[in-house]
Amino acid sequence: EPLFVYKVSQGLRKYNGIIPYVNDKNHLIERTFFKIHYPGSSFVVLDLAGNYISYYGEYSYDQVLDLLSELESNLLKD
Repeated sequence: EPLFVYKVSQGLRKYNGIIPYVNDKNHLIERTFFKIHYPGSSFVVLDLAGNYISYYGEYSYDQVLDLLSELESNLLKD
C-alpha cells in the first residue's frame, strides 16, 4: 500500500483531502533510502523481504508499477 511522505509541505495544499501525505519529520525515509538529496519527487518500492529499489526524479506511475512487478518476481524466485 502506498505511503506518501513529504519533507517540506510547500506545494502540497492542492492535494489536501486527496492524497494523505505524512511528514518525514525525523527524516527516517530520507536517511534510509535517499542518502543523496535530489530535488523533486522520488519514490522507493519495498518488498516483503526488505529489498527495495529507489528512484530519483520525475517518474510516471507506470514506472512505479514496473519496479513493483520486478521486485515481486524476484521475491517469487527466491
